[in-house]
Amino acid sequence: MNAPVPKKAPRAAIPLEVKFHKPGNKKQADMEQIKDSVETAEADAESLQLSKKMLKSPEYQAIRSHDRETKKHLRRHCLPSLTRDSIYLIPFELVEETDAYLITRMAERKVLVGTFIDIYPQQIEEAKKLLGKFFDRDDYPAPERVKAAFSVDIAYRSFDVDSALEKLNVEVFKREQERVKKDWTAMLEETKKYLRVNMVEFVARFAQSLETKSDGTKRKVYDSTVENLNEFLKLFEIRDISNDTQLQAVVVKVKALMKGVAPDAIRDDDAFRTKLATEFTKVTEKLGTMVEDAPVLRKILKKKSAE
Repeated sequence: MNAPVPKKAPRAAIPLEVKFHKPGNKKQADMEQIKDSVETAEADAESLQLSKKMLKSPEYQAIRSHDRETKKHLRRHCLPSLTRDSIYLIPFELVEETDAYLITRMAERKVLVGTFIDIYPQQIEEAKKLLGKFFDRDDYPAPERVKAAFSVDIAYRSFDVDSALEKLNVEVFKREQERVKKDWTAMLEETKKYLRVNMVEFVARFAQSLETKSDGTKRKVYDSTVENLNEFLKLFEIRDISNDTQLQAVVVKVKALMKGVAPDAIRDDDAFRTKLATEFTKVTEKLGTMVEDAPVLRKILKKKSAE
């Protein structure tokens, strides 16, 4: 078995901040109207917190879906911070690719926003019928204001301390250097945890697809399950900026197991499937010992995926 490839020096990544902005599509309903609606029911209006959906709009949902897909791509190709919203570490090798991807996605988003704004007045009229007495025209800003509320802030950050500070005050400069050093160390530890949890999720999902159900039937092996695992393995060396030697060893093993494996081969060859399942059970057990706080991290990642 080949040894893990020696890693590049630390700091081979740059922080990128990507913030998505859009107007909300929900608003709290008027309490007086709620009281009128429940006054004869067995409920306390003051205990209710009801919100109304402003618009029934596939066009608005398309923008939300587009944003989610963009974030998903960034999580798959970059290294999201687990504690700082909207911050991603981008390995140097992926900066140009990621930048080009974001330029394309922003152009697509602009078109989607334009489509939504074009139909926005019509959907306000539809909302008036759907919401009845809960409709309030003041809840709906003018189209140009709504359009302006859709934006994305993209900014490359730095872990360097401005050299001008050293000329002004050496002690402050040194203190800032120490703070930045601690921040960088903390983010490296975050990326290490993130990649480990990612590895656990992809491997566990693949291993589960190899299992046999209690009734004796085989689980379905989806092409996407194999593709997602292979994509993680392909990008791992670039994304492993923390130089996680333990995970490197597991990745080398999994790469060897997955070399030349096609979904059809798994589905059609029971003996091969069984052998693969046995090997991946061992890998899953090994990974389980490496991610002690996986449940907590999964909750964090799940929340970020839903944003």
